[in-house]
Amino acid sequence: MLLGGLGVGAVVAVFLVVQVRRSRGLVTVDDVLAGTSRRHTWRMPALSRLERPVMSRQRKVGLVTLRGYLLVAFVLVIVKIVEVAVR
Repeated sequence: MLLGGLGVGAVVAVFLVVQVRRSRGLVTVDDVLAGTSRRHTWRMPALSRLERPVMSRQRKVGLVTLRGYLLVAFVLVIVKIVEVAVR
């Protein structure tokens, strides 16, 4: 196994989380790795304590893509309902 039992996907996920957080200056690598051992006792902070997410260009493109996908799926479901009703 890679890195003491961690799979490649877990290593990549931790790396990506660290890079995103490092770019915002919120946590270090040690903070991310220390938090994974207490995963079962973690609690969501109060909404009043959370900051608004930064709307980067990448996030906006992702949200627009998701909305487009949902719109296409909605239209296809309506088309299927009409096809079944007409038969």
